[in-house]
Amino acid sequence: MATKNDKDYSPVERLSSESGAGFLSGQSWSSSAPSSPSSRRWVVFLALALLASNSLWVGIFAGYSLGVQKVVPSPAIDLLDHKDHDELSTAFHWNTPFSNDNKTISNPLWASLFPRGAGLVTVEKSWAMTRHLPLSLPNPADKDSVVYFVAGFHQLHCVTVVRAALYHFRENKEQTVPWNHVTHCLDSLRQLVQCKADGALLYTEDANVFGDGQIHQCNDWDALAIWASDHSFEQQLP
Repeated sequence: MATKNDKDYSPVERLSSESGAGFLSGQSWSSSAPSSPSSRRWVVFLALALLASNSLWVGIFAGYSLGVQKVVPSPAIDLLDHKDHDELSTAFHWNTPFSNDNKTISNPLWASLFPRGAGLVTVEKSWAMTRHLPLSLPNPADKDSVVYFVAGFHQLHCVTVVRAALYHFRENKEQTVPWNHVTHCLDSLRQLVQCKADGALLYTEDANVFGDGQIHQCNDWDALAIWASDHSFEQQLP
């Protein structure tokens, strides 16, 4: 059951409280961490880790590479037959309504990014096999289909996990996000940053704000959300 402290973070709460999400990281996400000085200290460390994440650029441009043991395709974007799949030219901004300190404004915006099913989808087993995907858990309602978590929505979920932990710390509330869930999410986002290795050169006019309004080439998030909604899995996995 969600606590009072959780209610502002519905995407986190939804995925944390459903047993169906646990299989995606090999852990249970339904437990809560007690409030203690040590839990406060780890969130301070978390905030510092986020600030330190900028140092990843050094590793990326110094030629650091990740060892790849198995190439697994991600076919969802390629199968959005209602879109042309062209990349979108999108301006990145230093501040947006999503960073509004008034959570009555920002929380609904974050929640609105999740499609029906929160990114859990079900597809035919034969469809997955022809695309050389590792077979996932079976759909309990359909023995011929399997369940996956669309990577973009797992990544977004991880951002909301870190956001929830930081807000709990800032507001002096009990930490309800398990520590191993937060560290998993930080490492998942770290791998994503290194995978993308975005080489855009960000301008600055004051050595404080970088790249405000600068154009990036992006995949179509709305198209992916529609695809995920159309294939959503909303049952509870065993």
